[in-house]
Amino acid sequence: MIDLHSHILHGIDDGSKDLDESLKMAQEAYESGFSSVFCTSHFMEESYVNRDENQVRLNDLREKLIYDSIDTNLYSGNEIYISTEVINWIDQNRFQTLNYSKYFLMELPMDSKVPYLNPIIFKCILKGLVPIIAHPERYKFVQDDPNSLIPFIESGVLFQMNYGSIIGVYGKEVLKTAVILLKNDMIHFFGTDAHRKNSIYMKMDNILRTLRRLIDEDTINILSSVNPQIVFENGDVKVNKPYFYKKAFSFK
Repeated sequence: MIDLHSHILHGIDDGSKDLDESLKMAQEAYESGFSSVFCTSHFMEESYVNRDENQVRLNDLREKLIYDSIDTNLYSGNEIYISTEVINWIDQNRFQTLNYSKYFLMELPMDSKVPYLNPIIFKCILKGLVPIIAHPERYKFVQDDPNSLIPFIESGVLFQMNYGSIIGVYGKEVLKTAVILLKNDMIHFFGTDAHRKNSIYMKMDNILRTLRRLIDEDTINILSSVNPQIVFENGDVKVNKPYFYKKAFSFK
């Protein structure tokens, strides 16, 4: 498996606090079945992440993994918090796409819609970039109307679900929404969104058992391994046509 979303780099955001914690997280990732992890530290308007510093931390961690014989591959990236400045940041090369590909991870506000989201997405796609929106199941507007994702998917946007959502880490409403999105082909990647040691990587056995009760093994493989590998290679992710969610959908 390849983890598309993590905060494993130390001392940059609200993720790993120091190099030792990053090493522990990398070991946990490997032991729970992840061969590779994208390092997607937060990039926000009020706290820019220096690309050079980001790369220094990534290189430091890579070297320590080799020294400690931890066989986890690390890939570059950021999780960009939506802003009217996103297009300027792209033009100024301010943040890192996922492994320098056309794909980038973007986060939205949890409790409110973004009135300028559509034009931002349109401009990104015109520039040849593909937005991957993180954990849609956690957003209130998606919980209120899962079908709101369909126009975005049809325009080329992809969506990444947090593994922890499927076992109730973020609450019942997030769990319910995650199941709906999975069942209706509105999710294209899984990611841990890991911020700490002794957290989500330690729950992967339970998460995978739960996923196998909801979707087939081939789909799990596509969302956890195949599609993230395509991102790493800067290929084209194949997207199934999403189903329209009906209120009669049986949530179990």
